[in-house]
Amino acid sequence: MKSAPVAHTPEIAKKSWLKEAFPVPRLLLPSPVSIDVSDGILRYIEFSRSRGDLRPKAFGTRPFPRFHAGEGDEKAREEAVKALQAWSVETGHKSVHGIIHEDETYAFKLTLPIARRSGIREAIESLLEENVPIPPSETVFEYDILKEDSKIKETQVAVAAISEKSLREYLEIFSEAGLSLISLETESRAAAKALFPKGDAGVHAVLSISPRHSVAFVVMRGAVVFSSSIPVGSIDLDRAIAKTLGVTEGEAAKLKAEKAGGEHEESAKLFEAMLPVLSTIRDELGKVLVYWKTQGRKERDFKDIEDICLIGKDSVVAGFARYISVTSRLPARQGDVWTNVLSAELSLPDLHRDDSLDYAALIGTLI
Repeated sequence: MKSAPVAHTPEIAKKSWLKEAFPVPRLLLPSPVSIDVSDGILRYIEFSRSRGDLRPKAFGTRPFPRFHAGEGDEKAREEAVKALQAWSVETGHKSVHGIIHEDETYAFKLTLPIARRSGIREAIESLLEENVPIPPSETVFEYDILKEDSKIKETQVAVAAISEKSLREYLEIFSEAGLSLISLETESRAAAKALFPKGDAGVHAVLSISPRHSVAFVVMRGAVVFSSSIPVGSIDLDRAIAKTLGVTEGEAAKLKAEKAGGEHEESAKLFEAMLPVLSTIRDELGKVLVYWKTQGRKERDFKDIEDICLIGKDSVVAGFARYISVTSRLPARQGDVWTNVLSAELSLPDLHRDDSLDYAALIGTLI
């Protein structure tokens, strides 16, 4: 979700929160850096430009205060600003692309009875109240055109919306930390840009497992048309292992990292320990799949979901892809976050493939 560069008193461009207001010649741009502080962890990735390609240059994580825009927690806000300042001083970065927590956003698809592009924004505004639990006057949104049919005068769009209050707080926190936001994007929209090749015409479900939450969303023709935030994630998997095996959460996390990825007896025991949490994630994904089918019955040219793309390092847990595939009756596969970044002939970057699955949204903001 792109915005103008942040000043000391950030202003929100109501007409477009995705497009850069002051495009800078590519040669003058700093090395692209993307940062995500939405889940109690600061995660970042920096790229360099080489012969027209973006190549990973630096990446990492560190603890970060738990902070949600719009909650009014001044202490958490102050801690977030200090943590961002410390990171900026240590890395030397002053301009970044940012991620908005999916729980604060709304994604939906609309079919508009218009054929003129100039009338799309006004048509969406008239339907906001039916699709977003925020007063239209306090909602900021952007859209992607999915399909245009001039014969029947219809335009299909994918819409992403957020409260102006939440968006403004993101802008202010980065500004107070001395960081200029080049862009802001939702988790799901950014991840979709990384995972699917440009021009992809299919319909896919994506399941992303993050430290403290997960996200299930549907991508149609490269755009996110529905998303659902799930309040469980990797930390809950660690707790389930700790409880079952009688170890600490730290020991559980280490066991999961070292033993859960292979097909052997120990990984099977870990899978059983994590099953209650994995079942919760699966059930929420199931609701998204059912919603898509239910909504599809109302459409003339409905396309069902083709497959499920899994991201997040914990999605590689042995047996999880098969579990999701069997219970959903759809093919499930690990995503490739480098789809639109690295040329096939280039060697893979330093970032291990499993670890890279935690960076999909960060990579997508730079595409």
